[in-house]
Amino acid sequence: MNKRTLAWLLAPLLLALIVSACLLADYARLDAGVREKRLELAESRQTWEDIAAEKESLQKELKGVRDDLKEAELSLSESAERAEQLRQDIAALEGDIASLRQQLTSSSEEEPNP
Repeated sequence: MNKRTLAWLLAPLLLALIVSACLLADYARLDAGVREKRLELAESRQTWEDIAAEKESLQKELKGVRDDLKEAELSLSESAERAEQLRQDIAALEGDIASLRQQLTSSSEEEPNP
């Protein structure tokens, strides 16, 4: 085999080796990019899961606050009704006291002093 034939036989082998090396380098670069994107995706998922958990917690807290507010409004309404009832009772008692004073005054005027 002469050198020229050997060169023609080795040239495609050398070209295949160079192309393979380029493809391997591209594969390594793309694989690193894929790994980086997978890490970013995992971080994003974790962030969304954290946000979802926080949202759920805040919704539970909001529900509790709303329930407390309804209870407080009901209590306030009941207290206002009770206060009005007590005012009416006080007014009735004041009327009774005035009536009793008037009776005492009139009965003491009717009794002669000895």
